[in-house]
Amino acid sequence: MTINMRDIDKLKQDTKSAFDDSEIKKLPDAHKLKWLYCISATRLSTDANVIVGFNWGAKKGDPYDYSRDDVILNYSFKDLYQKKWLGSLHEVYPSLKMHLPNEDIDNCVHTNYCFFRSNNQSEITAKDLELSTPLFDRFIEIIKPKRIIGFSSQLRNHYINLYGSSIKRKQIKTNNRTIYYAAKGTCKIKQKNVEVHFLPHPNTHLTNVARDEAWDYCFN
Repeated sequence: MTINMRDIDKLKQDTKSAFDDSEIKKLPDAHKLKWLYCISATRLSTDANVIVGFNWGAKKGDPYDYSRDDVILNYSFKDLYQKKWLGSLHEVYPSLKMHLPNEDIDNCVHTNYCFFRSNNQSEITAKDLELSTPLFDRFIEIIKPKRIIGFSSQLRNHYINLYGSSIKRKQIKTNNRTIYYAAKGTCKIKQKNVEVHFLPHPNTHLTNVARDEAWDYCFN
């Protein structure tokens, strides 16, 4: 099964239009920075595991050039790990290798729920998500993944809203307080059954025991 690159090209065009209308675009524009947007950090493939964070990062005040963010680069997920380009998701790679030993983790597709780049997550507004969410949903429909593995509570909640009882949640407690919900299920996306798993982001403050409980719930 191949990806229709015309669909990807149209998605990139629509992402540019949405970004031009976004609130987050005002921040780099005001400081003459070149933060843009990105659809995927890896090469694209169908029937792959897709790793999803919240959004792409950018260091505040750094004038580096992201003006080619709309180009799909020919990197594998393993390449990003070895080059230490995964940012806060770096430690996810060995965890995936351990919990999914029979899966092709090296060639996962890596994307984000919000395609727009920002210095931190709090800069992404409700309007930005309203603009970006339909783009993400189209991206998933185009690449037809085998499994979605999300590290964003916003993405988890979006899928619960879309698919309801198809997604089950588990309370993860630490220090006698419920602070995270792991979730998993199977969703029908464009007539294809797709596994979904939602895990705590590496920056989420959890004990190791609680984090292990979330991973075990999703994959055991």
